[in-house]
This record gives sequence, C-alpha cells and structure tokens, in this order.
Amino acid sequence: MFDKLISLLEKCWRFLLFFTVVDAYEAGVVLRFGRFHRKVEPGLVFFWPGFVERVLTVNVVVETMNIGPQSLTTKDGKEVVISTIITFTKEDVKVFLLSTNGGDRVLEDAAPGVIAKLVMERNYQDLLDMDMGNELTKKIRVVAKRYGVFVQQVAVSDFAKVRSLRLMQSVTNTYSNSKEF
Repeated sequence: MFDKLISLLEKCWRFLLFFTVVDAYEAGVVLRFGRFHRKVEPGLVFFWPGFVERVLTVNVVVETMNIGPQSLTTKDGKEVVISTIITFTKEDVKVFLLSTNGGDRVLEDAAPGVIAKLVMERNYQDLLDMDMGNELTKKIRVVAKRYGVFVQQVAVSDFAKVRSLRLMQSVTNTYSNSKEF
C-alpha cells in the first residue's frame, strides 16, 4: 500500500515539475503545446508544468566526426582513397532540434557526397596542388548550416592514390549459401 502511494507521488511530482537545469555544455528550446516558444541557455530554466511546456536540450560543445575512407575516381581516371575528420558544433539549436530528424547524422550523411563531388570534378594533380581541407570546409559548412550545424574545420586525414578492389555480391552470396560451413 505504501509503495503505491510513493509511486503516485513520483508521477505527480513529474507532472507538477516546473523547472529543470540545462547543463553548461547544453542549449535547448522550450516547446509550448508542441510548438517552439523560446531558446534556453545553461542554468535554471522555469516552464509551465503539466505537459503545457517541455524542454529539449542538445550538447553544443565541439565534436569531431571521422568520415571513413571513400574510394573515388578523379576526373582523369585515377583511383584515390580519401578520409576526413570534421570538427563541428551545433550552432542553431532551434533548427537542429526542430527541423531535422536524427540531426547527429547530418554530417555523416551529407559530407561524403560533398567530398565525392570535389574529388570527381578535378584531376589528380589539381587535388595535390590545392588546399583540400580548406575547400572541403567551405563546401561542407554551406550544407551543414541548413541544419543548424557549424563546421569549424575539415581535415584530410588520409589521401592516397590506391587501386580499390570490390567484391561482387554474387560471389559473397555463393559462399554464404554453401552447406559445407
């Protein structure tokens, strides 16, 4: 009996809670009846209880993301492999939280296309002569800004002229369907 009373009090406390703390490494938004009401910064944040308002937060400190190796062909037919590291932060939390689904994957999804376009539109020697990191930073920054993300830097961690080998799907299926295993 007493445990049910405690459980009821816990539910009422959550329903009547009228404040939260936004940590120093976060920023967020307050939604009132499901619509954007205001942005919030770190510290104590008051809001209307009873599910009238709720607070959504996101980590806004600097993060890095490794965009793994991409096998690409340059304009002059050279096969290259490129890997990059992107340093970024969430700049506009309203856009990031309310305009994207799975915002953390924005760079992971958009950056490989930008990188591929840059490499495939140029000759191998042009890529060697240019500051690829700077060019990629500019181009990826434009794409990421639409999602509330600010790209500080793109660093090319690996760039090599390498012949790339890919296995055919039918060959791998033949081995996996074999009854000898």
